[in-house]
Amino acid sequence: KLLSTNLQGAFALLMFCWWLCDMFKVFFSGSPVGAFVPVLLGLVLMLLLAWLQYRKAKYDPVAQAALRWFGLSIALGAGIPILLMALPSLFGMNTAIPQGYAFLFFLLIYVGVVQGVARYKLFELEGWVFRILFYLVAACVLVLLDAVLILAASIDQAPAFGLSVLLLALFYLPLRDMLARRFSASRSVDREKMFQQIVNISLSPRSVNASESWQLFLRQVFDALHIEACVPDVDSPQQPEIQQEGVRLVVPVIGGLPAMNLGYASAGRRLFSIKDVALVTEICAMLRYALHAKHAYEQGVIQERSRIGRDLHDNIGAQLLTALHSKQQEYKDYMISETLTDLRHIINHAMSGGQALEELAIELRRETAERIEAAGLQLSWSFQDQHDMQVSGSQLHAIRSIMREAVSNTIRHAKATRLTVDIQTAQHEIRILISDNGTGLIGQQAGHGLHSMRQRLGAFKGCLAIQSNNSGLSLSIHMPCQAVAAS
Repeated sequence: KLLSTNLQGAFALLMFCWWLCDMFKVFFSGSPVGAFVPVLLGLVLMLLLAWLQYRKAKYDPVAQAALRWFGLSIALGAGIPILLMALPSLFGMNTAIPQGYAFLFFLLIYVGVVQGVARYKLFELEGWVFRILFYLVAACVLVLLDAVLILAASIDQAPAFGLSVLLLALFYLPLRDMLARRFSASRSVDREKMFQQIVNISLSPRSVNASESWQLFLRQVFDALHIEACVPDVDSPQQPEIQQEGVRLVVPVIGGLPAMNLGYASAGRRLFSIKDVALVTEICAMLRYALHAKHAYEQGVIQERSRIGRDLHDNIGAQLLTALHSKQQEYKDYMISETLTDLRHIINHAMSGGQALEELAIELRRETAERIEAAGLQLSWSFQDQHDMQVSGSQLHAIRSIMREAVSNTIRHAKATRLTVDIQTAQHEIRILISDNGTGLIGQQAGHGLHSMRQRLGAFKGCLAIQSNNSGLSLSIHMPCQAVAAS
């Protein structure tokens, strides 16, 4: 309450006495001053009281938003008819429109308040309030300048109007832009810096650190007076939303980060708006992208470690086992050299390019024959390729690893005397049959080697069929060919 009851009564009594004096022509006989000056004073007083009430409600953003919209409605609904009637009369000019039509503008007060409350929820119209007020003030300034130039400087109407527009453009418009930036509380967002901060949050080593960084980031972006984590599964929405008529903004759960409840934007000087919801939505999308990239990176690291582990087990282990069983020093040196070459290949993952399947079969036959002979077994090898297939480097590496693992299993576990390898090609498929006459898997479980084979084949949508009995173990491999152009 800005005015006491006594002051309100005194003002009403003063206006009543003024009206009586005007009715009985006590003062300003024949002049419109007596009729229009109280109206101007009343408008000025209403706007002044609305401004004082706004200042008094500085810790209540909802009340400030309502007062801004209410003040705008008063300025338009009462200011326009006064601008069109009272001011021209006071300066001895003809009114722009009849008095009856001018009073229709008072309906803007009611229409504005209804629209602000029912449709726009008040807080969404903060930017509108300043824009409309600035245009209204510009119109008032233009009329006043035009009147002053005509009456005081004795300039004709046309030049006076042109000069008024020029002065308005030179002085008022820059001032309007400065005030708009000052009172609209809008700040530009450095999205590049914002994305860097979001990436840092996603890469935080522990969830506690990430949650604290997330909370600090939101506080910096919105300058919120109050921020706290929401209770899980109770008050955390799925999408950003405004609550309590703009006092609070709720940020949803993202990844392992909790939902956040922000209160009082810009240190309590404004309410949260639709623009803030759009900004939070953009921030959440950035954070989800960063978290997804982090998860993909971590999965890639796990897969790469698994690949290196399989390669070390299948290739390096098989070759070292062959070198261990070999009785020829020269061959041992050769196998160790080949092992080092494969080790570098595994580390660098140099699997680009391709090779003819026939060339790979020749290399594998030579290597397999040497390993089998060193272990005291016999080898039966057959190869048929009617399609002259060229396969990719990654698939060549997979076939080589599968073959080495199968030969190693035969040497170490099968207790066999013979190994048979049959490689054939269909139109778009490579078929490999590897069998021995050993003890098979009866009474045993498939080990890491067979599991590794399935993983490698799965990467190329291939399959592995195992047949085991007293006559030995048979592996049937079907792999779609990743063809490359012949060099």
